[in-house]
Amino acid sequence: MRGATRAAIVASGVFGATGVALGAAAAHLPAAMLDPRHRAMLGHGVEMEIWHALALLGTAFALEHGLRLARIAAVMFTLGTALFCGGVDALAFGLAWPARAAPLGGTLLILAWLLLASGALAGRGSRPGPLS
Repeated sequence: MRGATRAAIVASGVFGATGVALGAAAAHLPAAMLDPRHRAMLGHGVEMEIWHALALLGTAFALEHGLRLARIAAVMFTLGTALFCGGVDALAFGLAWPARAAPLGGTLLILAWLLLASGALAGRGSRPGPLS
């Protein structure tokens, strides 16, 4: 397993774990700690985090099969998920400053998806595989 693949899988695991933990918090924290509006906001951040944890697993598969641009997409998924979901989650807990990172994170996530699509359209990378 290559280093970039390993890093994508590690990031996927971390985002999956924090997504589940924050999802539990959204479901179980008392109303005095998290009002309904912020609970819903946290839920949306968790949903995006879980989906992008899965996206990183798919990107790891693409990396192993030489898909062009997958390495850059993996970095952008990782940074984008951390910034976007971290910003949304922080805002749900009343921390306004980290929330300012969310738009940049969202932009990175959109670009990462487009890079995966572009890499697939461009054809296979250096190694043949099922994505060729």
